[in-house]
Amino acid sequence: MSSIWALRYRIRAAKGQGNGDKKQGGVFSLRSGIGTRIIRFIFQPVHGKELRLVLPRWSLIHSVLILSAVVTAWFAGRFWVLPFAASFSFAGLVFCTRSSWTPAGAFGWANTVTAFRLLGITALSLHYPFLEPAYVAWVGLVLLMMDGLDGWLARRSNQASEFGEYFDKETDAFFLLVLCMLALLGHRLGYWVLVLGLLRYVFVILLCFLRPNLPQEKRSTRARIIYGFIMGAILVSFLPYPDFYRPLVVIGTVGLVLSFTTDFLFSLSQNSELRAK
Repeated sequence: MSSIWALRYRIRAAKGQGNGDKKQGGVFSLRSGIGTRIIRFIFQPVHGKELRLVLPRWSLIHSVLILSAVVTAWFAGRFWVLPFAASFSFAGLVFCTRSSWTPAGAFGWANTVTAFRLLGITALSLHYPFLEPAYVAWVGLVLLMMDGLDGWLARRSNQASEFGEYFDKETDAFFLLVLCMLALLGHRLGYWVLVLGLLRYVFVILLCFLRPNLPQEKRSTRARIIYGFIMGAILVSFLPYPDFYRPLVVIGTVGLVLSFTTDFLFSLSQNSELRAK
């Protein structure tokens, strides 16, 4: 009898050990799978079809990070959190897509101009407390003019790429957000101006959840014109002419909200058509 109970005990122990190994192996394999993906994403550059999947995902992560940084900066009273979070996110984008910066693989002059623009925006946001408002307006105007230069260089030198498109439009969105935050902190405009700076990021998050299977959104000529108008209006707000710049900013805000709403509804209609097919 004792030998039978001993045999049963050994069988149960073996089963328990097997189940434990299986569970442990499952957890280990899960962790190793996630770890492998993270390591691969960091150390192996993406390209080709994989790039088209990574860029929208990065844009979503970037939008969530920026929104979190704005909330943290606002409630903690630490504005530097925003430029540091943005710099970290952009650095990740540049590093992970290093084999697909341009069709030739090099970083290119157009992306270099965008990178200098991003550095200027970051420096402007960090040094704002020590700058005169008029200086912010003039530096912002130079950075805005550089926005047209990088696109011209990309087309002229045949260096246009999907990376460059994302790099440029996300830098534009960050520039708008920084100017809106600076205008608010300097009491040039009210809290409503944050709607302008956060529209792009809310737009990206909503589109990701409502139309995940669609290709990336395209930037229309209408959106570019409205963007240039609203940027000029906000830059003028750093000059001592409130009766002049406030109506311009309000008009630009209405135009930008309508533009994003139009693009959003159009994207939803595309999503419905794809599902119908």
